[in-house]
Amino acid sequence: MRRNDGFTLLEVMIALAVLAIALAAVLDKSIEAGANVSYLRDRTLAHWVAENRLAEMQAMEDWRDGRQTGETELAGRTWHWEVEALPTPARNLRRVVIRVSDQEDADTPLSVLHGFLLNPQVRKPVATAAQNPPGDDGNGPPGGESGVPGANAGAPANG
Repeated sequence: MRRNDGFTLLEVMIALAVLAIALAAVLDKSIEAGANVSYLRDRTLAHWVAENRLAEMQAMEDWRDGRQTGETELAGRTWHWEVEALPTPARNLRRVVIRVSDQEDADTPLSVLHGFLLNPQVRKPVATAAQNPPGDDGNGPPGGESGVPGANAGAPANG
């Protein structure tokens, strides 16, 4: 009888072939996952640029119709944005579409944000302490009366 001390050359070659195929598949999926992480990072940053642009428009009370383009720096990169402000059936609202890409003339943006802007002329001013007499929080009727029967019961009467 022949003694079985190890693997034959054929068995070793088949094992190496199976191992090489498995490692190639793992490497391919690792590269794909890395590319997906990079793509998702870029989309997230582009969305932040769009949100920042909408917040800037709200803060600066930018109420223009039409298209605007520009660049913004974020995370050490230059982002290109395009804003399209459109009228809506509600005359005091503008529909805003913001497209952001990492290339100036990109056909497909990385992020598209839809938002609305309120006409700054219709915003109500916020009352300050200097505008309200003492004891008046600006929310009730003049003179501090609540308008609710018995609400001032127990309060000392002036007079």
